[in-house]
Amino acid sequence: MKKVFTLLHFCLLATGASLFMSCEKEKLADVLSKEQFDNVAISLATKTEIGTGSTFTLTGGELTVPVTVDFSTATTRAFTVQLTANADTVAQLVTAGTLATGTVPISTGSFSIPTVLNVPIGVTKTTFNLVVSRSFLEVNYGKTVALALKMTSPAKGNTIAQGKSVGIITIKTAEAIAADAVHYIGFAASTLLVPDNNNFVLGSQDLTITLPISLSGIAGPTFTVDVTKDAAASQALITSGGVTNAAILPSDRFAVGIGKVTFDLSKNTTSIVLSTNFSQLMALTDKKWLLGLTLTNPTKYQTSATKKSIVVIIDGNNLSRPYIGNETTLVRPYTGTPFVISGTIDQASELIPAAIYDLGGEGVAFHDNGGKDGATGFRPNDQVDIANNIPRVAVGWTGDGEWLTYTVNVEADGTYELNSIIGSAGDEGRYTIFFDGVAITPLLSAKKTPGAYGDQQPNYTTVSLKKGRHIFKFFMNRATYDVKGWIFTRKS
Repeated sequence: MKKVFTLLHFCLLATGASLFMSCEKEKLADVLSKEQFDNVAISLATKTEIGTGSTFTLTGGELTVPVTVDFSTATTRAFTVQLTANADTVAQLVTAGTLATGTVPISTGSFSIPTVLNVPIGVTKTTFNLVVSRSFLEVNYGKTVALALKMTSPAKGNTIAQGKSVGIITIKTAEAIAADAVHYIGFAASTLLVPDNNNFVLGSQDLTITLPISLSGIAGPTFTVDVTKDAAASQALITSGGVTNAAILPSDRFAVGIGKVTFDLSKNTTSIVLSTNFSQLMALTDKKWLLGLTLTNPTKYQTSATKKSIVVIIDGNNLSRPYIGNETTLVRPYTGTPFVISGTIDQASELIPAAIYDLGGEGVAFHDNGGKDGATGFRPNDQVDIANNIPRVAVGWTGDGEWLTYTVNVEADGTYELNSIIGSAGDEGRYTIFFDGVAITPLLSAKKTPGAYGDQQPNYTTVSLKKGRHIFKFFMNRATYDVKGWIFTRKS
């Protein structure tokens, strides 16, 4: 009897508890059904101007503008809003006259904004950042740039206030960035005269010049600049009277590396190396050679209006004689005067003695395989082997691949007989004649002479020469001979 009562009692308690909980749930549901979350209307300022006195942050690489979004009342729950930007809207507003003529749309890739704005609970406004490339601003320095921002799709029943979905952000670049803080890329000067105090390097064939390029302002991220050949810059210098007695060196006769330079991270300087064949420069000494270069297409910042171009002025006449800063290693005639190749028909020019090769040293004026035989006291700093005869004329103990150079002045265009005076113990000797680095003969044979090396005899060939100053090179392909020198005679 007691057990039955206890079980019945338990069932009654359980049923009562169940009924109580059901009632409480119904009350809570009723309360929730009556709870109302107030939606907000979202607004974006129709136009925001950034300039003097505005709030923004400027670094070496970007300008950050906080953009404010307003709500009609405090938000009652968190939600999201979609954000987009459109440069085309700016162009349309300029056309319509709403924005000033000359306003520049901020191009795609030059800015960033969040695509989704996360709105917190309990605020009447919030902000997001518009980040604009400093490089873009500086390229358009002095102008006003602009971007149209648009809000769409607010979540959880919130709305965008009528006419407040689009906001135009304008930035006055000259007010956002101080004039002396603008980055400019440029050469150190608009012209460079060569030679001048060791501002070039001579190799076996080429003259090279290193041109510094600088970036003004605080250095920032890595970027590149193209370096292009620019004959127009050279012509402008001639036209303005900035240089006289000058000729523009054809673009295929000099090189500027890969045509691009890199400014490394946090670096304000870089350089480009210009190179050109030395012999061709010496072919024109009554005029100066002009080599124009211009900086283009920087991936950051902008080129200087006054220093984006440089004209290198190479004075071949000064390259061929001593000058302050490089008296000992510069290529020039040994006697100080080029050998003259007469332009008078049938008039033999004076002998060009093999031993009187140009100054300049190994790899520049001559190449010798090593060792010093013969008259070791004559031109003792050179390895060229000079015969013991007096006067010092012939070169002996020659080796394959050796060569000698001579500065000459040809008086007239024409066909010339060239007499190479060579002594050889056999008939296997071979040689080639070059003018300004270009072969003007095929591979020539040196004939055997009765008295071998010391018995130098004529070897004739015909060559075509152009009037002017040139570098004459005697190249020893198969050197089994001594050479006394050369005589040119114009025939037509």
